[in-house]
Amino acid sequence: MTTQDSGIGLIRHEDMVQPFVLHKSSVRGRMVRMCPTIDRILSRHNNPPEVNRMLGELLTLAAMLSANLPEDGILTMQAKGDGPVSFLVVDAVHGGGLRGYANLQENAETTIADMAKHSPSLSLTDLMGTGYLAITLNMGRGIEPYQGIVPLEGDNFTHAVQHYFTQSQQIDVLFNLHVAQRVREDGSSRWAAGGIMLERMPEEGGIKQEQKDEIKGWEYNALLVDTATEDELLDPHLAPSALLYRLFNEGGVWVNDACGVSANCRCSREKVSNMLCSLGAESLEELKEDGVITVTCQFCNTDERFTEDDIKKLMN
Repeated sequence: MTTQDSGIGLIRHEDMVQPFVLHKSSVRGRMVRMCPTIDRILSRHNNPPEVNRMLGELLTLAAMLSANLPEDGILTMQAKGDGPVSFLVVDAVHGGGLRGYANLQENAETTIADMAKHSPSLSLTDLMGTGYLAITLNMGRGIEPYQGIVPLEGDNFTHAVQHYFTQSQQIDVLFNLHVAQRVREDGSSRWAAGGIMLERMPEEGGIKQEQKDEIKGWEYNALLVDTATEDELLDPHLAPSALLYRLFNEGGVWVNDACGVSANCRCSREKVSNMLCSLGAESLEELKEDGVITVTCQFCNTDERFTEDDIKKLMN
């Protein structure tokens, strides 16, 4: 699917997370819009568009869920299945840094292309089969990491994550999320993502009898979120605050300071060097091809090459 990205010389609202709170309620949320960041991550690998769309969805969910991470916190989302796409992983760090990649089975591209001929919209289980999604939250500073696991069910990751929160965490949460390729004025296309997350914070002692009107308010606002269209969520010239006002102006909405997101792999030659040093001389000899060791980062798909002289320096 492609959509048109028109407008020249207009202010662009991209690569950002916009937190908000609905007036006089326990409902809060976040709106995410990404174009350069998600296009940079997805374009690093030559994956089928169906896989890129699924990976983009997981990246967008990670951006939403990681908005309140502490300085050394990391949110990791890993999906493993027995389908053509065997593994996906994304992680997000404080400050909005994102990275992710997909691992495909042998001949997966052909399998996915054949499946797409019979079904224009492949589901999560079509692509990944039977498996699970693990959500790991590491808050840093010696705090024990928390992990939740949910089976791969539903049409997409959004359904799986929503099911996890409502069933396992007993938290009301919903998402309206889109990932698509947008056609630019010069005829090129770039990946873009956008979405809104709505969350009802738990009341002390649960929802009381006299708070039934709050439940009605949640359902009403959930319907409003669903009315946001793909074009509205992906349009880089529509400010998130303007869209939120368009949706929630009747009841009132407060927006907080927005924060940025970026493609942040975190790999480095120094880290690769330390890893190689830990292997020992015998293992390094086995890794050589024509006297050179090449290490490829699965996230950013970049190579670090170590010559004979580099390896000798490492061993010293």
